[in-house]
Amino acid sequence: MNKLLNKTATDTQGIMDSAVALTHYTLERYQPSARLASFVEYYWIVRWDLSAGASYTTEIIPFPNVNVAITSDEATITGPITTKYTRTLSGSGVVVGIKFLPGGFQPFYAKPMERLTNQTVQLKTVFPASRIKKVTALLGESDTALVDEVERLLLSKRPQKDDTIGAVSSLIDAVKQDRALQQVQAVCDAFDVSERTVQHAFKKYVGIGLKWIIMRYRLQDVAQAIEGGATNWATLAVDYGFSDQAHLIREFKKVTGETPATYSKRINASS
Repeated sequence: MNKLLNKTATDTQGIMDSAVALTHYTLERYQPSARLASFVEYYWIVRWDLSAGASYTTEIIPFPNVNVAITSDEATITGPITTKYTRTLSGSGVVVGIKFLPGGFQPFYAKPMERLTNQTVQLKTVFPASRIKKVTALLGESDTALVDEVERLLLSKRPQKDDTIGAVSSLIDAVKQDRALQQVQAVCDAFDVSERTVQHAFKKYVGIGLKWIIMRYRLQDVAQAIEGGATNWATLAVDYGFSDQAHLIREFKKVTGETPATYSKRINASS
């Protein structure tokens, strides 16, 4: 398997108050091998060791991806989440995860991905329990050994390459990188594909619509801008494709549970 792991950059997009969050845990990300690069965006390993009685709740603005997480206590599959994702850490621990490419979990699941939207299910419903136990047994070992075993887990399902996954991922990556793509029709025009075709593909492969994905990436951009010191909500609304300041505030609060102003005050107080 992997003799030398290739790390990926630790992109903090989506991690709220990331500067503080990464003082409470470490995060490493690794590229998949060539055999799984058509399905997996990266593997991630989080470790934490908090003082007695201490805890920390990390908050993430969701991505349009399926994530697998394996700890010593549980192994789960979490589909695309439409609200802020939170996890509270205490004591010490390790979790190894798999972030699939948008659509990349479909060959393993073999069902419409919309069934997993806002759902967390046991990993053993898709993968052999014996394979999962082998991963769990290596949580205290090196990252290389851990990632190798995770890859064996995935390869046990013999996933077949599907060109639609690459097409879907290309659309979503364009939305992530190009702030000018703020409408579904603009994305469809850029890729010369009909909106109906996109809707059908995203329902089956991603489990969530392209309009939602565009909004979430722009909200992640807004959160990063706030963490960088931005406080002019009207300007942010224009820059990131919201109809006006009120629209930005409403969408930000819907996902994060707080207004941009409240979030700004909170992260400034914690820094």
